[in-house]
Amino acid sequence: MRTGEAWRRRWDSLRLFTPSQNNSLPGMKLPKPDFYFPTQDEVADFLETYARHYSLPVRYGVKVDGLQRNEKGYHISSGEAGYHTSNVIVATGAFHTPMIPSHAQELNHGMFQLHSVAYHNPQDVPAQNVIVVGADAKYITRQIIGN
Repeated sequence: MRTGEAWRRRWDSLRLFTPSQNNSLPGMKLPKPDFYFPTQDEVADFLETYARHYSLPVRYGVKVDGLQRNEKGYHISSGEAGYHTSNVIVATGAFHTPMIPSHAQELNHGMFQLHSVAYHNPQDVPAQNVIVVGADAKYITRQIIGN
């Protein structure tokens, strides 16, 4: 596992929706022009560089059970383990776990269906006519139709 790995596993044409000037981290500017929209790999590389530069004690594969603010900062509970810190970055997202409506299985079985978690580029879609349903459909549609 690498820092920023979740970014590297998304679709090939993914870019941040906000320009570089809004995506720096404390002490380090994202090394791109202010109005540039970084790619998935540029974001992942930046996160990896940041963690390495500041020797951050990154933990991979840790399930967090709870986060509590206290007089010293924060207490993070993870099973039997606990961590104390003065700052927390919550970096979660809904794109890792597909939510497919139950009625999708009632659709024509000859219809190609693909969740965004499995989409990487237009070659993943064998259809000529495409409909994209869900959050951020405008961006994904532009990428598929633009092929």
